[in-house]
Amino acid sequence: MPQTIEVVVRLTLTEEDLEVNRLEERVRAARDAAGRTLRVRALEVLDELALGNHPGAGRQRRVERGLDTILGHIRFRRWRVKAQGKTTCLLDRLLGLERHRRASPAVKKRASELASRMTYREAAQVLREEVRTPISAESVHGWVQALGRAVEERELVGPSTAPARRDVVVVEWDDTPLRTQDKDRQPVVVKLGIGYSRKRRAGPKRWVLADKLVYGGVEAPEDFAERFWVRMEGSFQVTEARHVVVKGDGAEWIR
Repeated sequence: MPQTIEVVVRLTLTEEDLEVNRLEERVRAARDAAGRTLRVRALEVLDELALGNHPGAGRQRRVERGLDTILGHIRFRRWRVKAQGKTTCLLDRLLGLERHRRASPAVKKRASELASRMTYREAAQVLREEVRTPISAESVHGWVQALGRAVEERELVGPSTAPARRDVVVVEWDDTPLRTQDKDRQPVVVKLGIGYSRKRRAGPKRWVLADKLVYGGVEAPEDFAERFWVRMEGSFQVTEARHVVVKGDGAEWIR
């Protein structure tokens, strides 16, 4: 039986809210607070629905847990039950909430989206500002790796679908200065990375890279390396390759 829940949002305005940034911030805070309240009440309703669908589960007591969501941190209570000799929380299991983990699946998904465009440190910083709760780069890294493993498990149905282990993956790194129109400014140094594992003949004396991946950026060596590595691992499964050859000109940043 569908159930409707309702949350009322009230916002008292003053002359100080004529400053547009302050008003937007207050509206966002009110929206997030209402969303957190709605989420908690929705979880309580869903918990009761889950218990109704499992009449054999014996209720023990309601226990509280915290959860980081895309609207901020919430605390909610759900029933711990005993069924078939085991103790569990049905709501956690049905919603895919891992035991002793604070982040919701939506937060992990958002972290992975950010990490695909920036470093783990930057992704964690952006996510902290969005959800208003502490999140570390190590957490983002772990979520991305776990998501990658889950995707692989879904896609690799059997041994016949598994990608062939590459014998050699080649990585070439270099940098090049680009002069700007401002003569007084120092040249901008662009770091470049190329990765490949196969070549094919394109003529009697000419070969081309069959699976080339290229990445470039004006950024610190650590940030460049991290972003380049994520792309290489996604395309070539570098950690599974038998050999990895790294070519460079001896520049200190490459080491």
